Amino acid sequence: MGNWREDALGRLTESKTTDELFAELARLTKELGFEYCSFGIRVAAANATPTESWSTTYPHSWQRRYFDNDYLHVDPILAQAWRTALPVIWGKSPLGQQHAFWEDANAHGVRFGWTAATWGRAHTNGLISVARSAEPLSQIELDEIEPRLLWLAHTAHAAMSTLMPTGLAYPEHELTPRECEVLRWTAAGKTAPQIAVLLGISERTVNFHVTAIVEKLDAVNKTQAAVKAVLLDLLK
Repeated sequence: MGNWREDALGRLTESKTTDELFAELARLTKELGFEYCSFGIRVAAANATPTESWSTTYPHSWQRRYFDNDYLHVDPILAQAWRTALPVIWGKSPLGQQHAFWEDANAHGVRFGWTAATWGRAHTNGLISVARSAEPLSQIELDEIEPRLLWLAHTAHAAMSTLMPTGLAYPEHELTPRECEVLRWTAAGKTAPQIAVLLGISERTVNFHVTAIVEKLDAVNKTQAAVKAVLLDLLK
């Protein structure tokens, strides 16, 4: 997964606008086997209306049907995604009792998919949903691609939030050389035990540095921290 992660991170962080970033995200999810991709994010701003961004490659006919029928307020996928920290795998059997919703979705080629909510600091939340018209997701497929989908969800969240009008702030406290080393290897997809071996330090020390990095970069996890560091050019 390491090489894939490095390639995907480079592709996403080279984007200069939210449109470019979403287009790259949609290409990456298509490579993982999905026809459609949707991503939305809401960034809170002090003393101002929150900034929102939403993009989708779902069929235009489904988008019109979705909003004409006010499905946003009855969508069982969204309802479940916002209630859990776990991804929602849908399509094999309908979620909830919204039979008209599922019939419409299936009629427009939106039959099987995967949806996950993400959260960041300062009341930032996002949602990614990918779908296709045929073949439900098998457990074998999920075992292979779900780690990548989760990584994409958090990476897109971090990258997209930095491109929003609220801007990207440099950390108040600089990263130490050791923290930069740890973060470079984290961005390359290495685990804490692997980084410990590479740097000749204990796994506990690696985790200590990761905790400090996440705090300094105002991130919620090491994936978001790595993305912000790349965008701020802190790892050179």
